[in-house]
Amino acid sequence: MNHWQRQWLSDRLHKKQQNPPAVESFVPVVSIKPKRPSQPNDKITANIMKTKELDPQNLGPKEDWAGNNIALECPVCRKVFLVSKQLHGERHCPSCGRSRGMVTGGKESGGKASIIWDDAPAFTVGRKYSRKEISAVLGGSEVEFLPTENKRIVCGCFTLEHNPEAPDIVVPGTGKVIEREAKLFCEQDYPVPIFIKRRPNEWEYVGDYKAERSSTNTTEIAAHHKGSITPLNEVTRVIFLQRAAML
Repeated sequence: MNHWQRQWLSDRLHKKQQNPPAVESFVPVVSIKPKRPSQPNDKITANIMKTKELDPQNLGPKEDWAGNNIALECPVCRKVFLVSKQLHGERHCPSCGRSRGMVTGGKESGGKASIIWDDAPAFTVGRKYSRKEISAVLGGSEVEFLPTENKRIVCGCFTLEHNPEAPDIVVPGTGKVIEREAKLFCEQDYPVPIFIKRRPNEWEYVGDYKAERSSTNTTEIAAHHKGSITPLNEVTRVIFLQRAAML
């Protein structure tokens, strides 16, 4: 060790004696991340539909085909329902709405019959979705309260300001589109996904519902107005909804 090295070491020892290191107390620091609110999947896509064609020569135990009418079992909820070419042509399962049967004619005249369905629901109860995400899966408008696609209601998007008793009861107002959609919804015999607005661009999925009945009676409308921001004299009907069984 030369002279400069000895001098450097002596200076280091002298500084340590003058300024002993402070004793640090250990305080654990816990980093708590705020809980992320329930959110929909980052990307939502429509599920792949399954199809089954009825074989007229080998009908299943819960299938029938007489003339232009068929009876078949919904693969999702296991309920048997009827489809008529004259009355429906194509009909959704009236119990769950997640399958639809189709018939083009009689089995003796070369008609075709089939059912298509979706095993997995596209939405999760309690989760919130944007109108854009809802429309991407179901189709229909991003602003209407009963969006339509191919002349059928695909879902309901209700605000509690307009419909205080939603999702069980809704009170549509006036307007060509509003009244047409409300009438169409009441005519459908199968449930559709229903969403309630919780905050801007957040619509909570609360389950699938269908219109059980509706009334244009002014007394009944008044009884269910419940302070809606839609003026009472502009409410055109009251619709009572029924929730589909959870599968």
